[in-house]
Amino acid sequence: MNIHPKISVIIPVYNVEKYLRDCIESVLSQTFTDFELLLIDDGSQDKSGKVCDDYATKDKRIKVFHKKNEGANLARKYGVEKAEGEYISFVDSDDTIFPNALELLVNRLEKEKLDIVLGAANAFYKDGHFESNFHKFEGIYSNVEYVKLILHSSCYFSPYARLFKTSLFDKNTFDLEPEIKINEDKYMNICLGLNARKIGIYNIIIYNYLYNPLSTGKSTKVLNFDPFEKLFNHIRLVINEANLNEELKNCISLNELSTIIPYCINDRNIMEENLYVKKVIEDTKRIKLPFLMRLLRLMILYPNVLQPIVYKVNKIRKYLLKH
Repeated sequence: MNIHPKISVIIPVYNVEKYLRDCIESVLSQTFTDFELLLIDDGSQDKSGKVCDDYATKDKRIKVFHKKNEGANLARKYGVEKAEGEYISFVDSDDTIFPNALELLVNRLEKEKLDIVLGAANAFYKDGHFESNFHKFEGIYSNVEYVKLILHSSCYFSPYARLFKTSLFDKNTFDLEPEIKINEDKYMNICLGLNARKIGIYNIIIYNYLYNPLSTGKSTKVLNFDPFEKLFNHIRLVINEANLNEELKNCISLNELSTIIPYCINDRNIMEENLYVKKVIEDTKRIKLPFLMRLLRLMILYPNVLQPIVYKVNKIRKYLLKH
């Protein structure tokens, strides 16, 4: 008899008492029951920690760990270190999962002999509406193909709505400086993808994601680009260690450009003040870019000329769509 659970569900918890009960209940309501639930209280200042402790008294599958606040990346690392399951799934503490989410993931992973399986998610907004976020491509991919899809933004790189073999996690998976709080899950997925052989991507909705525009990853005001530079240095390092630098270097540069563009487009002084942004722009000169990326790159290079024109055209386009 196997004494260890099949799946370890890991939920990093930080100041989410408003949503946490719904999140936990959605996991406990799974049709697939062979799992442990690890609640990692990351130094919450509200009653989230107490909510975790209360639930642990109700269900023996729940394990609660209280630690100092270090951010979601290190909370996930802590959870993986404590996990006993053959597979690992992450859930954000203000989200919920469909009742058959774990069943669908584990069945698909084992049937296709996959190392990683991805589902899709609904994004819920504060005004009440939601959108289904599908991957651009479905199918089974090699590790290199999967990393390319991440770098081309053709599949979501969030930590949720997926199942990983626990054996894929290694010293690199969460090896980022604490100040890197944007796209750290991109790095995690690239590391895990490089360690995998077969990855399945399916547009089956299994997850409800609460869109919070005030969260760190969605802010478009950045005063310090050092975390971006460090993040992509780490990405280049792990890809180089996998001897895939030549094959993926253009993909990395393109993704680096697309990642920083939203944070540059509204600041006309960035090109003059930030050496890292200048370097990214310079590095992409040698790459054949899609039309939209070329336009956005030119807007950063020549903001005083192009941005007013593009904004005016977009304003007219929106007006015509409404009338």
